[in-house]
Amino acid sequence: MKIIICIAVVAILDVLAAELRTPAYDEALPVETKRELISGTLTFYTHMGTPAALEQLISTLFARGRVSEWYDYNGSVYHFKVQIDIAADTVDDARRAQV
Repeated sequence: MKIIICIAVVAILDVLAAELRTPAYDEALPVETKRELISGTLTFYTHMGTPAALEQLISTLFARGRVSEWYDYNGSVYHFKVQIDIAADTVDDARRAQV
């Protein structure tokens, strides 16, 4: 499937993302980000509900960020915090506005 994603045109990527229910997918994203999100969709769903799945999305969309679980910051049980570096050069204005 990786080969198909690497050579697919943008319209096909949008359809693939809809069929796979790719998390955090947006048609306005850059093509390479779309490809990376789609190629990681199945892996994401196998790890869904874990910090690893969330960190995968963060690294794809924002380049830098981290997940802190409730026991790391004395929060409410089963909660977490996400810290994202939106000042990083890799975060464009559209992404910054969504945060």
